[in-house]
Amino acid sequence: ERKKKIGWDGCRMYVISMLQQLKTLDGKEVKRSERIMANQRHEELTSELRVLAVECANVKKSKIKRQNDVNAAADGRATTTGGNAGFENQKGDGGGEEVTEHTPEVRAEISREMAQQKSQKEEQERANQPKYRGEKEFQEEQSETARRERERKENGTIRQCNGEWG
Repeated sequence: ERKKKIGWDGCRMYVISMLQQLKTLDGKEVKRSERIMANQRHEELTSELRVLAVECANVKKSKIKRQNDVNAAADGRATTTGGNAGFENQKGDGGGEEVTEHTPEVRAEISREMAQQKSQKEEQERANQPKYRGEKEFQEEQSETARRERERKENGTIRQCNGEWG
């Protein structure tokens, strides 16, 4: 079982050897002795970094190939590595990944749905905005309200009754 390596032990030394004017790195002062050791190991660190870069590229290529195999199997196409390639994690071991189709048709449908949701949201926001009233509309509304209030007083009607009136 291979553990996933996080970071690179030679990273600090490599950066110090590449950047001669560097005073601090990761909040720590770069000491003169550290700079001398980094310069002495520069060739070794460079070759180590090249090997790690190749390994990383190979891992990335294999991940892409596995994902392509999973997508091919999900689409019903034949795969290059066999019938169940890419489905190891779906047998109930708790680490399964959902297999989805990413065909142009599916992507177009998702895009249409998102555009529809966006337009509905914008329409709702426009409906919730206060209505624009110009000076003329405001005066008309005020005069209409005043006219109704005068009529109510003239007729003697009660607008609201919170109890029984005899």
